[in-house]
Amino acid sequence: MPTSPARRAVLLRISPWGGNEVHGGQLRSQQIADLVARALPAAITHVAPAPRSLSRPVLAGLALRGAAEAARLASPAQGLFNAFVDRTIAGLGLGRGDLVIYDADQRYGPAMARIAARRGLRLVALPHNVEALIPYVWPIAIDVDRVSRNLAREVGWLARANQVWAIGRFDRELFELFGIDARLLPYAPPPARAADLAAIRTRRRQSAPTHLLILGTAHNAPTRAGMVEQLALVRAQRPSLPVILAGYGTEALTADAGDGVTVLGAQSWPALMDLMAGAAALWVHQAPMSGALTRIPEALLAGVPVVANSWAARGHVAMDGLAVYEDAAGLAAALAALPTEVAPPDFSAAEAAFMASLQVLAA
Repeated sequence: MPTSPARRAVLLRISPWGGNEVHGGQLRSQQIADLVARALPAAITHVAPAPRSLSRPVLAGLALRGAAEAARLASPAQGLFNAFVDRTIAGLGLGRGDLVIYDADQRYGPAMARIAARRGLRLVALPHNVEALIPYVWPIAIDVDRVSRNLAREVGWLARANQVWAIGRFDRELFELFGIDARLLPYAPPPARAADLAAIRTRRRQSAPTHLLILGTAHNAPTRAGMVEQLALVRAQRPSLPVILAGYGTEALTADAGDGVTVLGAQSWPALMDLMAGAAALWVHQAPMSGALTRIPEALLAGVPVVANSWAARGHVAMDGLAVYEDAAGLAAALAALPTEVAPPDFSAAEAAFMASLQVLAA
């Protein structure tokens, strides 16, 4: 049974998710919000506006407040972020020993750690990924020095949190290499989404599969790079089933698709449910530095087998129905041995451990 915390607790996210696209980041935030509400019913949920949405006079005031620290931090932006986070925390009325559960936007993480320490707050951080390792430009170009600096800054602020909960195994193990006692909270869909996935599982028992499904957001550079490699593999291997490519931005890959591939572009959730219901497998192929941390569990919960290259599967523990390949021969073998029934993964123990830890910190 949830307990009434003696300390105040707030679930904080800076910058609301924008646009009409429902993507993995939004779903992860919904999962976190649901678990916090179950563990700490009295907790406040607060989504702070991004600094750029504030008026010019307010921004000027924050910049002035952060100017002194900016010189010490060697970054005007960090001085501004310090003042912004301090203003946000002050507005929530939190006192020493209170708990901030940070649905972590990494841009404000260093400021969050500094302000939490200064105000004597307990900080739980839930990074959605290792931000420093994700390229955001296409074609992908890696600046090693920049990645190294960003990674040092990222693990530096996470090391100051009372607890860090990683979404994937790869993230957790990387944080552990830096001495951070990170814990694992895999993605599990919020209740309404989970009910839809269970409905897909039921529908799949009523008809034979008709296609292989490639699903993802091609606006994400590693996902797009993986899709380009997938389309080349389709041309080389000519799988027995037709391939459907769907997701935000995938229409940009139409020219790369050959015979046997249908590019649908962005689809509504009901249309995606139909595609999953008829899929022999979800085929996920990622470039290095990224993993399919929401797509894979959702497919397995819907009863869809998953065939994934090692980078796409890197963040996951072994699960029934998840076949991992390293090369073209491994892909062919996995596609030739697709299961007809997949047991749904169970993330309840990890979610229970997360909720119990919040209750201890808030006591």
